[in-house]
Amino acid sequence: MSSTETTSLLGRKNGRSTVAKAVLAITLSVFALMVVKMLSETPGTVLPSCADPGTPNSPSTGFRNWTAHFSDPRFVTAAAERLGGAVRIATQTFESMNDVPPPLDVPDSPREGLANLRVFLQNSFPKTYVPYLNWCCPSSDKLSFPRHSTLKQTVISRYSLVYTWKGSDLSLKPLLFLAHLDTVPVLAETIENWTYPPFSGFIDFENDAIWGRGAVDTKSSLLGILEAVELLLGNGFIPKRTIYLVFGHDEEIGGIQGALSVAVYFRETLKLNGKIGMIIDEGLDSFSVVENSHINLAKVFITEHRPLTYNITVRTPGGHSSVPPPHSGIGIMSQLISSLESHPYQPRLSRSSIFLKTVICTNEYTPADKRDPIIANSLANFDDSKNAHRLAAHLSANSLADRYRMSTSQAVTIINGGLKVNTLPESVVAAVQYRVSVEDTFEQIAFNTWTQLLEVAQRLQVNLTVESFQGESIYRTYNVGNAVGNILVKLMIPSLPASSVAPTNDDVWKLLAGTIHHVYDSDETKHVVTPGLMLGNTDSRHFMDFSDHIYRFGNIYLGI
Repeated sequence: MSSTETTSLLGRKNGRSTVAKAVLAITLSVFALMVVKMLSETPGTVLPSCADPGTPNSPSTGFRNWTAHFSDPRFVTAAAERLGGAVRIATQTFESMNDVPPPLDVPDSPREGLANLRVFLQNSFPKTYVPYLNWCCPSSDKLSFPRHSTLKQTVISRYSLVYTWKGSDLSLKPLLFLAHLDTVPVLAETIENWTYPPFSGFIDFENDAIWGRGAVDTKSSLLGILEAVELLLGNGFIPKRTIYLVFGHDEEIGGIQGALSVAVYFRETLKLNGKIGMIIDEGLDSFSVVENSHINLAKVFITEHRPLTYNITVRTPGGHSSVPPPHSGIGIMSQLISSLESHPYQPRLSRSSIFLKTVICTNEYTPADKRDPIIANSLANFDDSKNAHRLAAHLSANSLADRYRMSTSQAVTIINGGLKVNTLPESVVAAVQYRVSVEDTFEQIAFNTWTQLLEVAQRLQVNLTVESFQGESIYRTYNVGNAVGNILVKLMIPSLPASSVAPTNDDVWKLLAGTIHHVYDSDETKHVVTPGLMLGNTDSRHFMDFSDHIYRFGNIYLGI
């Protein structure tokens, strides 16, 4: 997230949207729609290419007047203050915090913000946080839980929170909503670049924004879910199907202690694998206005790229800078990085590409006289491979993000080496992260990377060893006599399965798309709900075996 992270306060300038819409968005309406019979196991009729049913789903019973809150300035101000208050609590997570949190009676200052945020949420949402129902242990599920008007809280790994809102019909598949409590860090040297301090939670009514780290990623969805629950509880709403809320505490560093531990709890204790009807997680840029196409797109991400990381270490003899070799360790590393960056992955489109669905929707609903002629003509003749390449190149030139929705990305993210200005470094380390396209495989990326590293190793006469993440077996080696150094590469292969692709042709998709229309459409403004591909990763990666319907949707306006 950039140093100007901000979330819209009032949404669109026509006054149709308020902070409640920015904060609550789809979550509230989905809750209110639990009474709708859904989640059929049989796919529906094949939808048009855009997969947008185009019609809103309105709540049939329950909390039907919830939209009245959006025009209530008292609620707008209070909801804005709650989100701002959450942002003011720094909950940064660093790579060094991937360890198991200590027991409750042991101080844990690096994660102190997480404990403070929990207290803040408890005070801000008293109906949701019922003190005597806040239990700490999985064994508490053996206790009776007769009340539908409150939620049971279970704490996992000291900081991750699980809420269970028991439904009236336990034969129906439950729903799962995900958000996370932590944020990416703020580098101290960048604080002066922020319009407002990163943890100010400044409520900027004049510019229709709330400023601060986490305002977008993703305390907005966290607070949105809780705002929805609090309102519905106050209205006496009882969901038909059970609803689970999961708030992990370490999503920004992989969710290993948080969401993954919750998934184990869901699988081994609650026996929910394969039994959840729909999962909704964050989607940072999923609600955006495509201004140059004269339409509003509501992008629902149906899959996401997969992460793959190489940790590279160059080891060379030390010595004094006055007698340097032809290439120091830093020089060798620089050439390795240069070789990798000179061979980027090229964008490509095929009929199976997820991003193609977004392009089709954009073109289909853009007025004919406003369409991009290159996009329109390429789609009309897409089976000609030249047109597919032309379209991919055109879209890449217009948007860097769209480029990586059509290709694997490769980024050098960490580099360290050297301790003293007059001493040759003996060890230089770097990390290279890939976000692997659904069209590529880990094996392809590994082979391509090896090829580039090998060329440098041969040219500079350096030994090269590539190991698996566990270090149990040698992946590939290259050795040369009288080598001037050694390159050790550890390939960090994720243990999680590849992201599944959620359906866009059944009743679950229709319900979700219709709910988005109900929340965001107005007489003046209509939206097009389109499938999309998410570049980053979310906590939903840990719940792939719980549901076929995993969607990522951002409940805030971006780019308006």
